[in-house]
Amino acid sequence: MFSKVELPVSENNDGDIRCYFRDKLCLRASARTVWPLEDTLNILVVMAAGLWIYATTLVRFIMDLDALSPQQQLEDVLALASHSRHNQTPSQMSPLNLMHFIKTIMSCISLKHQLPAIQQALLIHRTVSEATLHTIANILGLTSGIIETRLVKTPLSSHIYIREGEPFPGSVHISFYHASFIEFFLDQTRSEDYWLEDHRRYTALVPKVLHIFQDMYAMNEISHGMSFIPRQHFLL
Repeated sequence: MFSKVELPVSENNDGDIRCYFRDKLCLRASARTVWPLEDTLNILVVMAAGLWIYATTLVRFIMDLDALSPQQQLEDVLALASHSRHNQTPSQMSPLNLMHFIKTIMSCISLKHQLPAIQQALLIHRTVSEATLHTIANILGLTSGIIETRLVKTPLSSHIYIREGEPFPGSVHISFYHASFIEFFLDQTRSEDYWLEDHRRYTALVPKVLHIFQDMYAMNEISHGMSFIPRQHFLL
């Protein structure tokens, strides 16, 4: 059973959002410490700009259980707020900060070990309709556990989660807390070097896909006309 709850974007939400930040973040405080400070809560409320989705995203990022330090995560958020104050007007802060926030998260991920696999996993998810985590892992030649770790055991866990049991029992899929996350990677002007639909990214996947097809042909004699990556994306 589902119910619908309206969450309007309004500064009237600021009091509730402030209580939400205090409730979720003060779990890290102790009898001898006050964390975060009231001034910090003020900054977080301004960053949320009446958007609950942004408030919850910030909390997931700061309180990420796999992060080394919630304090450091909070410092990263405050640094982002400082950048925004110098480059944006208050009316622009929320939607544009979310894009900068995603870019900040991506910059924290190891370029050598994790980023290429994450980008390829997101590209397969984008290209192959209803691709399961198992399908993505097979194409990349990795285990499902490794793919899941690289997606949700990193700062990306504030935007990505693993959805199980849909559309059929036992299936596992990548899902996003908010559509703006994947939209960021599809907008070249915003994502820049992280843009997913660069032909070079498709080209890098071709040998992996052909290897999968070769194994499928050998085992099942599947028709060679089968393909699931748009032909235009094979072009350099």
